[in-house]
Amino acid sequence: MPRPQTSVCTDCGGAMHEIKLIDKVHNYATREFEYAALDARPSFWTGALPLAGTVRAYMCCGCSLIKTYGSPGSYPSDLTSRPTE
Repeated sequence: MPRPQTSVCTDCGGAMHEIKLIDKVHNYATREFEYAALDARPSFWTGALPLAGTVRAYMCCGCSLIKTYGSPGSYPSDLTSRPTE
């Protein structure tokens, strides 16, 4: 997983630390944030979008700025290479 381009906040100069963004799903279970391409179309059969990767977040300990970074192709089953229909 790529680290942020800098470990120093661009706003205040504080240290950036990795945090976990929480996406609550059924019965308060959590999962990792994922993303799809803007033009991704849902599968005809499942309705699922082909995922392009995952998202990591970092927060400044000084000013609380949160920055997110995408990790292309890091989704475990790499659905980006599968046909959607």
